[in-house]
Amino acid sequence: MIDNIDIQGLMEAAQKVLHANDLGRSTKPAPTLYPHQWNWDSAFIAIGLSHFDENRAQLEINTLLSAQWQNGLIPHIVFNPDASDYHPGPSYWQTEIPEVPCNLQTSGITQPPLLAYAALEVYKNARDKENALEFLRQTYPPLLAQSEFLVQQRSPDNDGLAFICHPWESGMDNSPCWDIPLNNFEMDFKPDFMRKDKKNIPANQRPSDDEYTRYSYLVQRYGQTGWNQQQIFDLKLFQVQSILFNVLHQKSLQALSEIAGLLGESSATTDQMISQVTNSFETRLWDEPSKRYLNLDLKTNQLIHTDNINQFLPLFANIPTPVRADTLIKRLDSADFWSNHGWGISTQAHSSDVYDQVCYWRGPVWINMNWMIIKGLESYGYSDLAAKLAHQTLELVVKHGFFEYFNPETGQGLGSDSFSWTAALVLDLIAEGYA
Repeated sequence: MIDNIDIQGLMEAAQKVLHANDLGRSTKPAPTLYPHQWNWDSAFIAIGLSHFDENRAQLEINTLLSAQWQNGLIPHIVFNPDASDYHPGPSYWQTEIPEVPCNLQTSGITQPPLLAYAALEVYKNARDKENALEFLRQTYPPLLAQSEFLVQQRSPDNDGLAFICHPWESGMDNSPCWDIPLNNFEMDFKPDFMRKDKKNIPANQRPSDDEYTRYSYLVQRYGQTGWNQQQIFDLKLFQVQSILFNVLHQKSLQALSEIAGLLGESSATTDQMISQVTNSFETRLWDEPSKRYLNLDLKTNQLIHTDNINQFLPLFANIPTPVRADTLIKRLDSADFWSNHGWGISTQAHSSDVYDQVCYWRGPVWINMNWMIIKGLESYGYSDLAAKLAHQTLELVVKHGFFEYFNPETGQGLGSDSFSWTAALVLDLIAEGYA
């Protein structure tokens, strides 16, 4: 139990955030900066919703699935037609193509594939199991199609690992992991773009204009291909096997295997893929000299040497051997990532020369990262550490609010306030008994 925290009040406050951001059939991540539906945000949000409104949780997932492309891609943004003052908006993405559902406007890239895991959690948390099983029956085919898209169109080496073609697909937009690959291609035109984000959030908390220039170039250049996946691969601009992306790919494959069992379907192909992904993590992404997992730049076939939170995330999908897990957890439980201030896990090592305590994914604490690591610690038997991190996560929100991310040294809330996945994952931690 956490001392001096009104748990009922915290739950009600979290639910209030989700209600305030509810668009009817989906939930926007935050009141102003993110006015549309985002892919992995909705996965986290559905998990939180499932603890008090299972039907609304199912609708959150079904709404996102309704925007799935014919090739299986689930876009990272589904645009809200009532929110036109956003950049890059629908016209910038050039996604008026046959693959996109004709009644919707979407972005042209995807995000970390957490949705199958979220669907399974929604089922597990449901009180009406018959209705929830029917929900799984309906969602299983499109969720399977998403995994098939990643395997067939984003895994050129047939190793089970999917590549991302844009930093925004990673979920960790301006992570130092992308500094090298993002600057390792020539731009044959200068993209036009606007910075709406800096009107709401201090510039030092957001990606730089140089980064945005290259983000925007990738969007416009890919749009010129009509979002043809083979042509995007052939351009060889930004191609990285991201740890986080593939951890959640693996987590969703594991969920799909379990869902298949619930539905009486064969999981043989999925199970084979799970084994392949695990093997590829160990043989391709593990760096023995530094004793950590690293992202792989497919353009150069070189591991990207950065000392950040990515190395710990395979714990969430039970990928490391127990020996490797012990090594990772020892590094995790150090002042370089988990300071004595007790706010959670920094996204970048404090000793790193690119560490920045307030800039987006270059140092701040994120609730979803804490949450994944909590789950990973539990799965490897580190229950005391998991409870410690969960308690600190809840205390951070109580003391500083439902922010998007937090200063790892002061706890100050950063980015958007009233952030939906922060509220949703607080509800999940409470429901899991950490409060």
